[in-house]
Amino acid sequence: MHNHLHNPLLAVAVADQRADTRRQRRALTEEELARLLDAAQRRPLADVLTVRRGEAKGNAQAKLSAATRENLLRIGRERA
Repeated sequence: MHNHLHNPLLAVAVADQRADTRRQRRALTEEELARLLDAAQRRPLADVLTVRRGEAKGNAQAKLSAATRENLLRIGRERA
């Protein structure tokens, strides 16, 4: 059993978030906001249509019923 008399973390300086400008916050532009909402609306259908295995992996060609497609489009509209 070791008896440590000194805490090495006491020498570490406390971070000052105001002085650290790695990420400058800003509002989204109208174009960025429109693209974000469009992606959120299309995402549910795109995810289900995308084939995850086999030769068609990555392609959006899965077979869906009309009811399932409409349900996914509704979910997308609710998200956006």
